[in-house]
Amino acid sequence: MLDLRNMPRDERGRLIEQGRGNDTSQYLNGHDTSHRPPAPTPTIQQRIYDVVTASGGAVGRGAIAKALGLKKTPWLVCIIEGLVQDGYLRRVHGQWKNGTLMYLYEVT
Repeated sequence: MLDLRNMPRDERGRLIEQGRGNDTSQYLNGHDTSHRPPAPTPTIQQRIYDVVTASGGAVGRGAIAKALGLKKTPWLVCIIEGLVQDGYLRRVHGQWKNGTLMYLYEVT
């Protein structure tokens, strides 16, 4: 039986919780039953920056959208342009064979 009278207490007299050793276990199928909070998921801005960084050169809006598993929507274009305005990406102008202007993005 656990004797609570000898357990450490704070200045108000409340019990101080001590580590219980391993706070992680696994089910038989190998899934983790960790009691720790999940790792934070990266923001869409961070994911876009990572895609452009990994490309090693200038990349277009369509390629960014495809790498993220998204469609090239005005919402995505607005976020990419926001990264340009904030100075994380640089927009490079190019031209398709038919003369249409295209935008490529690279890390500054």
